[in-house]
Amino acid sequence: MGALLVYFDLFFGMVAVAQSQNPNKTTMTLDLVGYNYTNHHIEDYEVDNRNGGIVRVSSPTSGGSGSVCCINLSPGESGAIFVQLRWQVDGCSYTKKDPITGKTEVLQHYLYKEEFVKVTRTAAGKPNHLETHFYPDGSVQVQITEEMSLPRLKLSEDRVEKLNFPKCSNDQKPE
Repeated sequence: MGALLVYFDLFFGMVAVAQSQNPNKTTMTLDLVGYNYTNHHIEDYEVDNRNGGIVRVSSPTSGGSGSVCCINLSPGESGAIFVQLRWQVDGCSYTKKDPITGKTEVLQHYLYKEEFVKVTRTAAGKPNHLETHFYPDGSVQVQITEEMSLPRLKLSEDRVEKLNFPKCSNDQKPE
């Protein structure tokens, strides 16, 4: 874990240095758009701590989310852009009794994945959208586009969507 924290510190330090040495950087203000090719909805995702909201399972013609305003991005010294992406990948459910009403309710505990992702950019056009594509194998791709894209994968409308999470261990919220 110590090595991982050092890596994050080094990465953030390098990004900060690269950006501070670029006085002519152009800041782009972009909408966040999510495309979900997995078999479960993504309760929420974040790009550089900006919430992109819920991303439903993509259909053959729709990515899964609308556009959410806004994120500002600037290229570093090399022109490259990296973002920190955090998204819900799984979860479990547990029950909790309300101390006032005595009613039992089912709650969700979400599990997240984080990674740094290099942003690609379409060659032409004005940058308007930051698209995040979530693939069934757990990989993600982030791209700047002028127009919202059609889904990259043509998935069957008959695929089964995972609607419920398994029970958490001992039916308790994980620590």
